[in-house]
Amino acid sequence: MKRAELKNVVKKITTKYGKARIYLDLDGTAAKWRTDQELKELYPDKTVDEILRMEDYFLKLPEAPYLQKLKEVKDAYPETEVIVLSNYLTDGNAIDQKIKWCEEHIPYADEQIYVSYGQDKAAAALRHARLNKFPENVIILNDHTKNCRDALGRSLGLVIKVLNGVNGTSGNWKGLVDFA
Repeated sequence: MKRAELKNVVKKITTKYGKARIYLDLDGTAAKWRTDQELKELYPDKTVDEILRMEDYFLKLPEAPYLQKLKEVKDAYPETEVIVLSNYLTDGNAIDQKIKWCEEHIPYADEQIYVSYGQDKAAAALRHARLNKFPENVIILNDHTKNCRDALGRSLGLVIKVLNGVNGTSGNWKGLVDFA
């Protein structure tokens, strides 16, 4: 793994290409990830599945520490585009909750793209943008190795796995990382 500090990466891309475009994952990257154990402690009378489908589950999630780094980057490089790219559970109101959460915590997001859970987020974002590959000025931030790998094969830009204190324990990701 090689460390990639977000602000330095955005500075280099902005210098070379005029602006950076960041695809930002929510769960575990912008919003704090809660382990099954934490969820069971917070809601002892519910199953994890029930908790994730609660009407206000996502709305109550605190910001992940990494979001502060993104805010600092956006302040330093206001031309940077931020596009939220997140999975959602298809039963329930997860999309509505995530949209509201982003309005409160990431008001500077230029766009939000939601993909049903289990679907390839990188492929969906490329279809949305009508591209075959992410261009060189793109940075993809995600905390899940599978999503990083899916994006890596489709990107001329950078894919950075965000280590959030819960993930990154198996050592399967050998690419770029940044720490929350």
